[in-house]
Parts: sequence; structure tokens; C-alpha cells
Amino acid sequence: HVYGDFVTVGTNNKTPSSGILIQNCHFDTAGRQGIALTDASQVDINNVTLGNTGADTFDLESSSPPQGVSNVIIENTTSFGKGAVWFSAGGNANSNTGNVVVRNNTMTSTQAGDVVNLWAPAGYTKDKFTFTGNTLRAGASTTVSALQLTRASNMKFDNNSVYFANRGKSSDYTHEAAICAYQRSNVKAIAN
Repeated sequence: HVYGDFVTVGTNNKTPSSGILIQNCHFDTAGRQGIALTDASQVDINNVTLGNTGADTFDLESSSPPQGVSNVIIENTTSFGKGAVWFSAGGNANSNTGNVVVRNNTMTSTQAGDVVNLWAPAGYTKDKFTFTGNTLRAGASTTVSALQLTRASNMKFDNNSVYFANRGKSSDYTHEAAICAYQRSNVKAIAN
């Protein structure tokens, strides 16, 4: 149990952390984020089990220029228990967050918010995100989306299974949003 994040990767100066491997770990109960990347590149998160977070499970949250997060692979993870958003890439103004691959991950329970939330302030974008082969679970609500995209570009969502709480696959229930996109370009959602 920790009051803050399980893992935070960032910097206190102008050089981002790089060449980071987070592998074969089990984390349970955080007061804030599961794994937070604030200023990092070349990060591999592999075979990690984590859950019961106070906020987001995976959070790419660079908060001021020139910070950014790039060249990230998140694969073969299992998440469980409570949390807010499963994967969030937001943060304040910065155009340096992208080139992220999220593949073959499993959510065993729903969380309170969107499954994937990519957003950037006006004038910026979140670029080059790929989600493939994941099993994802969204809470049942008229305000929860499987994918919430705001100013995202070159995003691919391919061969994922998305379930809403107690309701089955997203295609079975049309009153919840499977994809909610604002001011985005080149977004591909491919059904399996």
C-alpha cells in the first residue's frame, strides 16, 4: 500500500528518463496512479499485475513543456480492482507525447471512468497510439466511454475486446459510447 503512485518515471531537470524496464511486478493499492510517466522515453512495461488505484492505472501525464512521453510499450499486464481511468494520456500543454503501443493487456474488473482517455489542450495533439489485443472493461454509465479522444491523431484501436459492466461486448449496448472523439484525425477502430 502506498499513498502516491506505485511507480513514477520522470525528471527533475531537462533530460527525460530513458531506457526504463518495469517487469514481473505485483502492485496492490495506491492512493494515486498505478504507473505514471511524466517525462520519459524508451519505457517497457511488461508482465505487471496492478490494481486498486486511487486514480488512473496507467497515466502519461507530462505537465509542462518540454516534458513528454514517447516510445512506450505496455504489454502483458493484468489490472484488477478499483480505479478511475485505465489508460490516460493528458497533462498540460505539450506536443511531445506519443508513439505508444498498448498490447495484450487484460482488465479483470471495471473502473469508474473511461477505459482509454487521450486528450490534449487546444493547439496540441496526442499522436501515434496503438491499442491491440487487449481485453478491456468499461463501467456502465451514460458518461463513460471505452475510448475518449480529444485532439488525438494517428490512433489505432485494433483487435480489442471491450465489455461494459454486466452487459457484454460494447456492440450489444448502444446507449453507452464505445468511441467518443473530438477534433481528431486518422483514427482507426477495427472490430474483431
